[in-house]
Amino acid sequence: MGPETRRFVLIVTCLTGAIASSITSLQHRGQHTCNAVHVVNEFFITAAACLGHSDPPTITLVSSELAHKVRCNVTQYQRHPKYVFLNHNLAVVQAQCEPEAAPEGRTSISDASESDDLLTLLGFGGSLQEVSTRLKLQHCSVCQKQYEVFDCKRQMCVKPAGNDFRKRSNLNGLAGAGLYNQHGELVGIVSYGFAGASYVAERVSYYGQFLQSAMKSFKDAVGANNPTSRG
Repeated sequence: MGPETRRFVLIVTCLTGAIASSITSLQHRGQHTCNAVHVVNEFFITAAACLGHSDPPTITLVSSELAHKVRCNVTQYQRHPKYVFLNHNLAVVQAQCEPEAAPEGRTSISDASESDDLLTLLGFGGSLQEVSTRLKLQHCSVCQKQYEVFDCKRQMCVKPAGNDFRKRSNLNGLAGAGLYNQHGELVGIVSYGFAGASYVAERVSYYGQFLQSAMKSFKDAVGANNPTSRG
């Protein structure tokens, strides 16, 4: 085992121990479709394309059986206002979780930098298997050549590193999965990727204003429906 592999194993061990319950399977009528990442309180983020035209009551968020069990029913969601197909592919989800199984803490968010040469993807695959994969951060020009539309400011261009390239040839079920740096900070969520090409991830830090706005609008809506809560 080389030093790079040992480093990856150490990072994954720390990450999975700290944030296992933050990664959830986004399910439509009990069937895994994508992933969603807990941000804070009752709020999660996922790829906007994962939500389709589904009614919130048909969507649940479920964590790994091995982690602190999380099961939440989605009450509402909001896609980015500029979302069109895979552009601005991010959404905020509000969910009501079982009291004894609500996700804890707050997820630290950061931007990927040049020093983050290796990132860690954590999520659930198509058959609900837990996935932890090393991803190498590439220059944005690589994805600009591979895809018709790629925005360097809001997206990241990544590919599986080393032996993980052979193990992870597609993104089946992994949309919405989290990308973390070596400090355990969330830097992106998986958006899309085609066989034999790089993966595209949305930079979570780019969407900070949208995240705050969406969460505030959800809270305001609850307050409007429950006037007594406003004092």
